[in-house]
Amino acid sequence: MVMSNVAIISHTELETSDKWLINYFLSEPNNEDDAKYNIVKLEELVVERNETIDPQKFPDWMFAYIGLENIETNTGFLTNFDKRSGKEIKSRTKTFYGGDLLYGKLRPSLNKVYLAEKSFGGGICSTEIFVLKVREDKISPIVLRFLLSTNYVLAQIKSYTAGAALPRIHIKDFMSIKIPIPDKKKLSKLEKELNILNNEILKGRDLFLNSSQLNEQLFESLFVQKGSITILEKHKPNLIKLEGKLPFATGGL
Repeated sequence: MVMSNVAIISHTELETSDKWLINYFLSEPNNEDDAKYNIVKLEELVVERNETIDPQKFPDWMFAYIGLENIETNTGFLTNFDKRSGKEIKSRTKTFYGGDLLYGKLRPSLNKVYLAEKSFGGGICSTEIFVLKVREDKISPIVLRFLLSTNYVLAQIKSYTAGAALPRIHIKDFMSIKIPIPDKKKLSKLEKELNILNNEILKGRDLFLNSSQLNEQLFESLFVQKGSITILEKHKPNLIKLEGKLPFATGGL
């Protein structure tokens, strides 16, 4: 039973719990809200993949490897990502496929959630990442990625996180996270809007990441006799379209 910020916990419950965290016991579910807002547990929406591979057995193979350091906090974009040879990857890894969600279980408060595009094909990732196969008959991957990165979910994540030096969340607790699901009509509309917004953010992000090259080529076009403006020409349609707005400033999806 929960009353405001007070919880009554039985001796048996405390004794059998695998963690003694105040926030953990204060985060009891509100069954009335669950029914009112169609809130379900994450375990109803995803299945954890546990396929693993040892890259060291394939020393010369170039793997699409994603570590926690390659997923940006909050935005979910990949950063400093490049293929690595098997001999460069020193530990066992997990396998993921296009359409899967990757969630950082180490220091989960960093809110690292990556959606592998279906065109990506798949790859391998750190064992400090949960690999989740989305049940697309219930929710689309892009919508779930959006919901998992919200403060609503992050507040629950913090309640389940244990460990001082290397805080982690256990898969059992992670799967018990509550997710609010809109009705089918709103889900469909949200998916379309997220896809449009994500594409705009990616365009703006591309411009942002290439800004130094754009500036340099603009300088060359003004002061160098045979300067090249290929990058400027490539981005010209986007520069016109995005005049007066910076979609990348929203932080991405």
